[in-house]
Parts: sequence; structure tokens; C-alpha cells
Amino acid sequence: MVDTSETTAYSYFIERLLKVDYPTLVVGASGSGKSQLIKGVLQRLKPTEFAYKIINFSYYTDSIRLQIQLEGSLKKQGKTYKPIGGNVNLI
Repeated sequence: MVDTSETTAYSYFIERLLKVDYPTLVVGASGSGKSQLIKGVLQRLKPTEFAYKIINFSYYTDSIRLQIQLEGSLKKQGKTYKPIGGNVNLI
């Protein structure tokens, strides 16, 4: 993806909002690059501070499949679940 001034501005604000634990919703028309923008932001985050998992949803995604995909990124330590690979925030 080639960064433009608009995508750079969106990336900047999304990164800042993530760092203060503020939820962000990106809205746009189909094919406008929302997924690519978010993937780019997530790849630039420090792996020691954040972990992420990309889950593709479709009409056929049900609660059981979603739970299996989410739990696949976690390990149980005592009574809590933590991300595989260290102490990071799972977003």
C-alpha cells in the first residue's frame, strides 16, 4: 500500500487511540482500503506492547468457530488466559 497524506493521518489517529485503550471504528465503502489501513497500523505496533489476531468473518461464522479462533491465540496460566508469546495487551 502506498501511503497518502490521508492514510497517514488516519493511521496516526488510530495508533494514538489504540495506545490509550480507546475503541476505534473505521467506516467506508467496500474496497476503500479499510482492512489494509488497519493491517498496516497493527503491523507497526510494538510486539512487546500489543498482540493482534486477524479474523475473517462471513455469513457462515458462528459463535463456536469464533471462540475456537480467539482461544487459539491464548494460553492458560493459572486461572487466567494470556496471549502466547508474553505479557502484551490482546486487541
